[in-house]
Amino acid sequence: MSDEEKQSAEVSEAAGEIVEAGRVSKWLTEQGFDHEVLEPDHLGVEMIKVAPEFLIPFSTALYAYGFNYLQCQGAYDIGPGDGLVSFYHLIKLEDSGDRPEEVRLK
Repeated sequence: MSDEEKQSAEVSEAAGEIVEAGRVSKWLTEQGFDHEVLEPDHLGVEMIKVAPEFLIPFSTALYAYGFNYLQCQGAYDIGPGDGLVSFYHLIKLEDSGDRPEEVRLK
């Protein structure tokens, strides 16, 4: 992956603002997974945009990284004639964790 591609995976522009890559996004970039960084949700949970054809490899990598619980899965219609957006909320559950790490894939 070129330096330019790495930089675009780490910092993405959304609505004119620069969005910094979170911990999971940085790890995925180090592992060679190309993705787009989205703004964190209203709770501050990191959100990552993944191409549909790479969803299974991404999910497998995140499972290996410790994200072992699918809390929520869903989809919504963008609008008439547009596509569907699928989303997945993954959590890293541990025995002693009181604030598990979370990530959302779109």
